[in-house]
Amino acid sequence: MHKDQPTGCCGVLIKDNKRCLLPLLGAATQYPTEHLKKEWKAIENSKLLYTTAYFISTNNEALMMIARHALAENKMFIFNLAATFWIEKYFKEINELIPYCDVIIGNGEEASILSKMKGYGTDDKMEIMKKMLVEEKKNSKRTRTVIITQGHQETVAGTYDFDTKKIETFTLSPTKIDQKDIVDTNGAGDSFAGGLLVGLALGKDLKTCLTYANYLGWECIQQIGCTFPPQCKMNLS
Repeated sequence: MHKDQPTGCCGVLIKDNKRCLLPLLGAATQYPTEHLKKEWKAIENSKLLYTTAYFISTNNEALMMIARHALAENKMFIFNLAATFWIEKYFKEINELIPYCDVIIGNGEEASILSKMKGYGTDDKMEIMKKMLVEEKKNSKRTRTVIITQGHQETVAGTYDFDTKKIETFTLSPTKIDQKDIVDTNGAGDSFAGGLLVGLALGKDLKTCLTYANYLGWECIQQIGCTFPPQCKMNLS
């Protein structure tokens, strides 16, 4: 609740299977640090921590508190680039956050913008991913993972071990789907991230995590809005 700001909301415009978001963040831009401190036990009890670039505008101080906690306690910290315009608007803050990140997720457009802002000098997604992997990292006890999705094209992913200096990369094709079955792509990226988080929480290897991610994204784009059928069709064991 906020006495001066309305609850945040978002209008979604859909044409065919494309979508455009019109957000009104409202009270979501006024998240108080005191509330995080009040609920800090939840952070302490978490074994992995996930956030997106959107939270930078909400309360960057609170975001950095969580990032520093993840570093101090050797917890996995996962960051989603979230949107191209957010990378441009908050590049300084994102640049300061990246050294804390164990896992970075973004789509092809976001990767291209980050490459431009970083001065990587390439739009090749595999090369961008490799450069992101070796960015400064404060927690060398954990590998860094970078994942770049590309819609109906293959996902580019890789890990970097800061001790051995070894990079491992691979690509993963999305789950096949007939174009006529695509109803609404709204929420597909968040669904992908959700599937990835399920795999990470279960301690699965990266390829299995991405298989979960692809599955949830595949299910989401066949529904109206960010919804799912009542029964999961994938064996998560």
